[in-house]
Amino acid sequence: MQAEKLPERQEDCGCGDPSLKRFRQTIATLERTWAAEARNAPFYPFVTWTAEGPRLGAATVLARKGAPEEARLLALLSVAYGFPVPAKVLKHLAWAEAEFDRGDFAKSAMHVALTGISAFAGREGARRLHIAAGILDEGFLTPTAVLKACGLDGGEVETLANITKTSRAFLRATRTEASGRPTVSLPRRTAPLAGKMGATTTWL
Repeated sequence: MQAEKLPERQEDCGCGDPSLKRFRQTIATLERTWAAEARNAPFYPFVTWTAEGPRLGAATVLARKGAPEEARLLALLSVAYGFPVPAKVLKHLAWAEAEFDRGDFAKSAMHVALTGISAFAGREGARRLHIAAGILDEGFLTPTAVLKACGLDGGEVETLANITKTSRAFLRATRTEASGRPTVSLPRRTAPLAGKMGATTTWL
């Protein structure tokens, strides 16, 4: 999928939505930062664990260390490789993380190999990964919405996301009951552009 140049002026798209304008500006920024990352960042042809979390491509972080971001991880892998990566790979990736934490980097790499995920043949997948990760970081789209925008099946990712939401809700309820007072949850940005950008893949 080739990225097309986005219009620089808001009126070019016939839409006065400021969130859409910010989305387009973010895509343009990600394209510029990709050029720098492609030149200067270390290249990871395979999923590789680091202190910040698993990295792939131009050092793109697939999931933050210790965060329940399995849906993000699976979605980004799918975008990078251009097909829905099955959720069963998460078992081996979990073992890879555990071995990394133990300091056994060879075993960590072995478990990554057992996923059956191949190495990047070129940098186009790494570019898609960089842009998709940036979109998720900014909260424009959910992992499932990113896959749908790319024309990929997001069923397994959506299931993972729902499981994560249920687990978080249970933990919040448990903490509230234990403390005897309600907990305050900060609002999380949703995907206001999912409907508008869902059928658009020019940014990937």
